[in-house]
Amino acid sequence: MFDMKPLCILSAILLTGLTLHGKVITLTNDAIEVKVSTQTGHTISLAPPNEPNLLYEADGDLGGEALHPLQQVQLWFLTGPVIGPLQPDPTFWDSPWKVISQTGDALVLESEVSPLLKLKATRTYQLLGDQPALEVTTTLKRVAPNPYPVHVWSITQLKRPNYVLLDVEEMPGPDYLLPWKELSRPGRLESYMRQPLEGAVMFRVKGQTFDNPKLGTLGDWVATIVRPGLALVKSVPLENSGCYPDGTSMQAYANQDFTEIETLSVNQHLQPGETLTSRSVWQLVRAPEDSSPETWIQQIEKAVESVPQGEASP
Repeated sequence: MFDMKPLCILSAILLTGLTLHGKVITLTNDAIEVKVSTQTGHTISLAPPNEPNLLYEADGDLGGEALHPLQQVQLWFLTGPVIGPLQPDPTFWDSPWKVISQTGDALVLESEVSPLLKLKATRTYQLLGDQPALEVTTTLKRVAPNPYPVHVWSITQLKRPNYVLLDVEEMPGPDYLLPWKELSRPGRLESYMRQPLEGAVMFRVKGQTFDNPKLGTLGDWVATIVRPGLALVKSVPLENSGCYPDGTSMQAYANQDFTEIETLSVNQHLQPGETLTSRSVWQLVRAPEDSSPETWIQQIEKAVESVPQGEASP
């Protein structure tokens, strides 16, 4: 048996459209400002100081960035019978997180133990000096036997950007497979894709879309050109300590309201006491307002390479 309380809380929020972010902690330097909710675990705001929030926010939708530790297809079996198809584990999506430590440029949060996954998460947020960069280290720890493998899947919802760029680790030859994988229903991506650029693919959504297109690549970073001259980049180095169930480590998705950029770690079966750690870096990168996608790729790769990436530990 498991505690039904967090499921009931999430169901109430879904039905009533309430958004309860509760206490919000702000980390800031002269180049970036980040706000994190301890009530929901969501990063609800990210922007240069004194500038509008780049993340999506709307009544009835928690928005921002959040952690999902389970492969999406498995949500049908985990939460589907109780909450509804593809609803996230409420422990990580909309339950209070405990503040372990807090300074002006760093924050450590710890989740409750998920009764569904027998898992708890610790997230460390650290501004990187005076740079427009935030390091987020997520550790998942299994506390009791459970059959589900887990991974660190970070979903960031944004106000509709100009376009998205997804890194490709290795471009295939012209007669080989495409450098991206379609994760929506077949045929939905054709009008949203641009032919591969040097080292990346481009995903653009114009106006409203009801196709819900989604694609992924195996790469080290995903970026959104949020407005002319400014990009939000999330980078996570590829790992070889497990598998990527969707065959992708970077993903992009769009609907009629917002666009998502997603990063995924490897997927692993954890025994009680074992942990999985993934480190990501979020950066604000600037370039001239008339920069081409090719120029943006160069600027983004320079920015990603300028930050020591470290290695995730299993």
